[in-house]
Amino acid sequence: MAADKSDADRPWDVLQDLPFLFASDNVLDDELAYVSDLLEPSSTLSDEAMNTIACTSDESSSPPPTKPPKINKFRERQRQEIRSLRLEVQALKASLLGAQRDALKSSTVSSWERAAREEQFAAGKALYENERLRQNVQHNATFIDDMSRVLSKRPRLTLTMDGAASDAWKECKLAAHAALRVVAMHAIADRQYNLLDSAFRASGLVSRTQDGMHVAPRIHPQDASKLIIEYSYQFTIPAPPVMLANAVWDVCSGSNSPTLPPGATRNVERIDASTVYVANQYSDGDEVAHSNVVWKRYQGDDDDGDDRDDKKRHVIVWRSVLDDALVPHMAHGVVENDWGWMELCDAEPDGSTRLRVMLQVVCINGAHLSTLQEIAEDCMEAVHAFEFVDPDVRGNFPGRSPAPDRVAKLPFALRTFLEGGKQLEVAFKRAVDIAIVRAAAAKAGDT
Repeated sequence: MAADKSDADRPWDVLQDLPFLFASDNVLDDELAYVSDLLEPSSTLSDEAMNTIACTSDESSSPPPTKPPKINKFRERQRQEIRSLRLEVQALKASLLGAQRDALKSSTVSSWERAAREEQFAAGKALYENERLRQNVQHNATFIDDMSRVLSKRPRLTLTMDGAASDAWKECKLAAHAALRVVAMHAIADRQYNLLDSAFRASGLVSRTQDGMHVAPRIHPQDASKLIIEYSYQFTIPAPPVMLANAVWDVCSGSNSPTLPPGATRNVERIDASTVYVANQYSDGDEVAHSNVVWKRYQGDDDDGDDRDDKKRHVIVWRSVLDDALVPHMAHGVVENDWGWMELCDAEPDGSTRLRVMLQVVCINGAHLSTLQEIAEDCMEAVHAFEFVDPDVRGNFPGRSPAPDRVAKLPFALRTFLEGGKQLEVAFKRAVDIAIVRAAAAKAGDT
């Protein structure tokens, strides 16, 4: 009796019951699709498509017009009702996904449980989207086949469509067309932003309590034959998030970026106020290196729901572009391949900022070593030569100068990219230092 009572008193867990509702919707949708197929006429070509084909054919060879078949109004009405019901099912699925997300945000659970539920929600949403796309493909398959047969009989109507350009961004490639470039840049950055939480959890940044930085080699997450060097930073900076975010963004967007070495060039494409593409090219005799990066800034409310500007979470993401149609010689040089995230949010009641940074760089095998262990040791030796270490003063951003004698011995591409990373780190440090001084002055003025 006690067990029954406890089960009855237990609050309803919306997140656990939603999958049951999804299953019922899938069955209902399958049944509606089956009935709809029974009611569909034998030919799936739409009236608009047939009219288009008829208009483009040679009038002299066209047969005399025939009387259109009589439409069965009852069956047509049934088909319309079935289509309406299927659309309603899709709308209900979307509403359930929204309810699941709202329940997740409003529930008082631990950060780890919330993260796990976020992953569960993302997986469910991906499955739902996959099922929706499969249904669309199945619904249009017969129409495509019929159209292909008709068009194959009329060479004048053959239409060549290449969808490769629309998917090139998934491989971090940019087309030459301006509109496609903008879409690709946003898609690349948005995908990177969506990976932030899982990347921070995997690196241990979420549970890290002590300030400091950590550098270590890791196996590439998508290619076990490659290595990446992972840099992770966490520091508490005595300045508000919005002030730091603005200062750091000036460095990323090219407004206050580090100077280039002799022989290097820089091209900056400003897409909008929060998106920029910076393409750097370095040369030394016959050797060429490219570092082309998409930067994007995001700003969203903290979990506590406070909408004040200084309480908002600021995120900056970046991703290397591996191929750019407007830079035809990229294939003849070494291309930097890295990605990362910077998160700035309120950390202390006094207005300090918790700054977290993660950077992952694909290792360059400049010495043509044969094993991953040798490559890791070679890259880590280069990293240590550039002094990527904790700051000398607590509360500051790192930015120690490298050792010139050790740096000069490195291969051109590896040295160039590490120099670029070090200059960026130093530029971040200067921007952070200025923000700290301004924050202190503002605080002193208030008192």
